[in-house]
Amino acid sequence: MAMIDWVTALLPCNHNPAVLRSGSYVKIDQAGNIEYVKELSLGVVGSYDACLYVSSSTDHTIQIFGNPAKFLQGHNVFGPSDLLYLVAKTFAALCARPELELSPTPEQLQAIDNGDYRVLRVDVNCSYLLDGPASCRAFVRALGTNASLRHRGAGQLKGDTAYFGLGSSHGGLRCYYKGDEVLAKGHQIHADLQIPELMEFASKAVRFERFMYSKMLKRLGLDWAANWTDSTPSVLLSEYLQGLQLPDNMPLSDEVLNTLPLRLKGVYAMWAAGHDLRAQMSSSAFYRWRRQMLAYGVDLLIVQNPENSNVVPMVRLLEARPAEIPQWAYDRGLVA
Repeated sequence: MAMIDWVTALLPCNHNPAVLRSGSYVKIDQAGNIEYVKELSLGVVGSYDACLYVSSSTDHTIQIFGNPAKFLQGHNVFGPSDLLYLVAKTFAALCARPELELSPTPEQLQAIDNGDYRVLRVDVNCSYLLDGPASCRAFVRALGTNASLRHRGAGQLKGDTAYFGLGSSHGGLRCYYKGDEVLAKGHQIHADLQIPELMEFASKAVRFERFMYSKMLKRLGLDWAANWTDSTPSVLLSEYLQGLQLPDNMPLSDEVLNTLPLRLKGVYAMWAAGHDLRAQMSSSAFYRWRRQMLAYGVDLLIVQNPENSNVVPMVRLLEARPAEIPQWAYDRGLVA
């Protein structure tokens, strides 16, 4: 199931601007003149120490940005997919904090319920469950080094995350292993939430996340919250995942390997050992062998890394359905 993972939105709300800041950033030139002053957003601590940021945008508008699901739930292993519901519930939680001095009018509250506000950034994601950490990590590595995304080009592996469209002012796609993230500094799930079921779910989850900035949202007609539905995140993710070019460059199973003609077994053995056959053969010979091996799902253009032999086939993963929120999560109050 898809979920909303990050929101930057401008919400109609009367407020005290002086309250919604945590200080100022001042740039001074060499002559000692102030070039500009930037007010710093106020961090509001929510459930299990998760933080959301709030600032004054205009006299009657506030900006919120952060992970609303995590703010409400304390985690973002899974969560709601309904943008209007999630923002309205987050806004209600903020209004319940008297120290923030938010005083929305009935008309402003109705506007938020109706989705009559702008969204500047939204991240949506979904998770697929594999058989464990080794398969998840290997899959992400293979995706970042071998796959490409339509209109975003080849993937880039940065640390433990595969990116497509990294650096774009419109947005892109990333893929990472959730099991590592929930234990990483700055992202670690609160100790009180590290229950066995939640940690086991995360330990098998590969997450695809589409991040969209204002230019992309405007182009898609999704820069106003009212245009979002509960199914919008799933549609957006499906659109991107269908554009992934995923070479089936995994080692062949013993069953398939036994069907290889004898003339191809030597070529396959060299490729599986990590040899760059294009550099070791004439061009005509290489492409002749490549054409024959493609019939068995092996692309000799992609140099094989023997250490990644436990990668789960990408096509099988993407043909599967995204993981649903388990019933025990609802029973234990882990979903906003």
